[in-house]
Amino acid sequence: MEIDYTSAQMREMLDVIYSHSHELSLLAWNAIQRRQDELEWAGKINPADRKIAAEAEYDGQILKIVVQDVLPRRKNDVPGSLLRRYWEDGVAQAICNLGIPVSFEKALCIITMHAPRNVGWDVDNRAVSYVINALRVARVIPGDEWDKLSLLVLGGEPDKKNPRTEIVVMKHLTNIMETLASMTSQS
Repeated sequence: MEIDYTSAQMREMLDVIYSHSHELSLLAWNAIQRRQDELEWAGKINPADRKIAAEAEYDGQILKIVVQDVLPRRKNDVPGSLLRRYWEDGVAQAICNLGIPVSFEKALCIITMHAPRNVGWDVDNRAVSYVINALRVARVIPGDEWDKLSLLVLGGEPDKKNPRTEIVVMKHLTNIMETLASMTSQS
């Protein structure tokens, strides 16, 4: 018996499958994190030896964090607490693993998402608040108010083999609009 699905039905089924597979991967990650918590509390692993979802580097001026995942949509079928913990804990832990304090009184945060394929996605539908909250929790920024943080969200080159989200944080440029205007007038 052959079933003939419409494009809309196929899209709906794929969305459900994606949602469930993403939820399962987050549940597995959550179980690993809980076990690592237990091992750390028991003194069997060091905090720096934990498996985390992100890596960070800091050269004294620019903080760069790479999460081996694409920034999720704000609205999806995966429980928000799982997504929030995955992103906030992963980013904050990567920063803490640097072993040195990193902070900016006023920061510019640039988030670049490298999706696995070249598809359209809406900047305003991505959960950038997870990244911002992680920066606040890790004390990289004193708060996420307009006078302490500027945000730029970009789409990077698609990367099927290594989809990721790159987060760059730096001291806020004094006259960012003038700097951007001068850069565009030179090209």
